[in-house]
Amino acid sequence: MLSGGSLHAGAFAQYIFLLSILAVAAPGVPGGMVLAAAPIAESAIGLAPPQYAILMAAYLAIDGVGTACNLTGDGAIALVVDKIWKPRG
Repeated sequence: MLSGGSLHAGAFAQYIFLLSILAVAAPGVPGGMVLAAAPIAESAIGLAPPQYAILMAAYLAIDGVGTACNLTGDGAIALVVDKIWKPRG
C-alpha cells in the first residue's frame, strides 16, 4: 500500500494463515520468526526484499520490548496465582 500497490483481503488472510503455521515451528532465537517469514511475505503479499529489510529492522529494534512485556506479565500472573492458590499440606 505504501508503494502504490493494493492488496485484497484474500492476500492478507493467506499471509496470516501461513504466519500462524510458521509461528508454531519458528526457531527459538531472537528475530527467528521475522527471518523465517521473509519468503512468505514476498510470495503472499508481494513485499520486495528492500521493503522487507525495513520491516525487519523495525521488528528487531522493538523485539526486546515485546520479550520484556511477556516476561513481566508472566511474573505478575505467577504472583497472583501464588497469592490466590495455596496448596494443601
